[in-house]
Amino acid sequence: MKAITIFQPWASLIALGVKTIETRSWKTNYRGPLAIHAAKTTNELEFLAGANHRTTAEQAIVDALRPYFTKWDDLPLGSVVAVANLADCIPMYEDTVDEWGLWHNEPPIEDDSFLTVGSSLMYWTPSAFGHGSAGRHITDQRPYGDFQPGRWAWLLEDIQPLPEPIPAKGEQKLWNWERA
Repeated sequence: MKAITIFQPWASLIALGVKTIETRSWKTNYRGPLAIHAAKTTNELEFLAGANHRTTAEQAIVDALRPYFTKWDDLPLGSVVAVANLADCIPMYEDTVDEWGLWHNEPPIEDDSFLTVGSSLMYWTPSAFGHGSAGRHITDQRPYGDFQPGRWAWLLEDIQPLPEPIPAKGEQKLWNWERA
């Protein structure tokens, strides 16, 4: 099975079903089962230690984790924590739709899905074109990824947390995981 290594707390947010879009600077053509591996090392976020000076996004992360993890050291490291289905990998564009639905600068890709980034995140599918649909709002995902234009949104579905994390050595990019 293909796997991807993700730093904490984002790997656990995926396992909890809170984070359903992984954002990357690179795309993949792979679709299908994907093991979510929590990296062995972490870039511990200071905001988890105290409530002072948290941004709205940081507070959203803390609030999502709090029912399951009481401290940073409880987050599993160096382990596969969930399995998901990588349903799509779509490009992110600057939101260039005006109030009448007219596009400026970046034209829509009419034969593929994409995400627009502006004051709200919108997921567009080919079926949205010509059917009066404005796409699907996914702004609730904003605290959990880097949604800058030019990046890629990996859409995760059917996320299944593992009952117990399974230790594994991670790698960069996509890698093959053999479940023991």
